[in-house]
Amino acid sequence: MIPEAPQPVRIARPIFGSGGRTYVFKQVRSSVSNSVVFTKTGILPQLKEYWNDKLLDHQGGAPRAVATKGIVVVSPYYGNAAILPCFVEHHRRLGVDEFVFLDLSEDGGLAAQLREQPDCAVWRPRAGADPGQAIYWLNSLRRRYATGRWCLSLEPSDLFVFARSESRRIKDLVEFLETEHRDHVYAVVVEMYGDRPAAGLSLGAGESPLDRLPYFDPFGYWISDTGNHGNVLMRGGVQRRTLFAETPARSPSLSRIPLVKWRRFNAYVAGTRLMVPTRLNTPHSKWHTSPTACLLRFALLDGDASLAAAAAAESHEIVPDDGGSSYAAIPRLRRRELKQAASARFTASTDLVNCGLLNPGQWF
Repeated sequence: MIPEAPQPVRIARPIFGSGGRTYVFKQVRSSVSNSVVFTKTGILPQLKEYWNDKLLDHQGGAPRAVATKGIVVVSPYYGNAAILPCFVEHHRRLGVDEFVFLDLSEDGGLAAQLREQPDCAVWRPRAGADPGQAIYWLNSLRRRYATGRWCLSLEPSDLFVFARSESRRIKDLVEFLETEHRDHVYAVVVEMYGDRPAAGLSLGAGESPLDRLPYFDPFGYWISDTGNHGNVLMRGGVQRRTLFAETPARSPSLSRIPLVKWRRFNAYVAGTRLMVPTRLNTPHSKWHTSPTACLLRFALLDGDASLAAAAAAESHEIVPDDGGSSYAAIPRLRRRELKQAASARFTASTDLVNCGLLNPGQWF
């Protein structure tokens, strides 16, 4: 009988040998880094949200959600009264059921302005409160009004546009998203401008901001590396072309996540550019493209006071996305000629689809 050959003896490497120490150190460093990021972007926003909720006063409208379903808009208000009626009317036409405003204007007169509109609620921070805490106040209002509902988070100079939104409603879009098991929509900010400096323009009663600022840049956009939180950083547009031509990495990020099926543990941590949980920052599904949207921004029609209030609210962001402020440079743009030969006039959502800024996904 032939004996079996002896099996080689494997000697385990000591965990604290030279290689083991390096491995353990890397694991510990990774764990600590992940814990710090989770605390900074996950726990602290929630704690600050609950704390800063006590600094808000209810000034008008329903103090809580009037329904458990439907679409709700949560928006800051900086004093740009001229564009507000168009903002409300545009989104009512898209099927928004309720509006919640955080009044950050100097005079605080929004509640009186919206007194006759029962679908609008107004809150205002108490005297002396830091406007840099606006992100926490807005998260608190979303938790109060939007939990369990689809929430549209916009700036007051933004108009939400999606594929064929001229004839479709947001309800149609979210019904399709739910069939795909999606609970958020990625969007790109499209900065609008006119054929002459915006500082000399004004918006009359009943006029659309598109009558004054009908043009946008159809080209010149690019996507930088994916951020640390699954977010996609997109830059371009008129600010990048005119003010940041030499330093494009400092131009404002145009990426947003404006439409979300809101859960109690959700939070924005950098304007509406970055969210937790971080899976909400991904633009598309794993296996195919998903519908996206655009935000037509008419901030060039805002006055210097409202732009200053917007910049102050934007200045305090928990997690920077390596992009500059969206509002700080707009006062300079208001006094410049922005139209060029390549500028495109906006007529319908198909204009944005054709130049690649808007993706209908699998929705027909």
